[in-house]
Amino acid sequence: MFRRNQQEQSDAADDSEGRTVIEHGHARDEFGITETLTARSLQAALTSAASFALGAALPLLVTAIAPEAGLIPLFSGVSLVLFALLGGVAARTGGAGLSVGAIRVLF
Repeated sequence: MFRRNQQEQSDAADDSEGRTVIEHGHARDEFGITETLTARSLQAALTSAASFALGAALPLLVTAIAPEAGLIPLFSGVSLVLFALLGGVAARTGGAGLSVGAIRVLF
């Protein structure tokens, strides 16, 4: 693989007017950077917050409902099932098999 030193990389990234390569239309086309493919930071943050809240709410619900005598095994079991389920959903979303994601999360 061809490597450049840091100065050459900087020179290649800037044109004579000081604009970066990304600012040029042909570079945006070449790299596939479009308005629809740009990062959506707020959407990602809200989705992450919602998934964390939902992931925490279900085990907390178990602690509120379960009898004190069986709380630890029930909480542990429900948490493992939820981990497996979420791992499977994540794997399926990424194109892998459901069981592959569940096993990867559990072990």
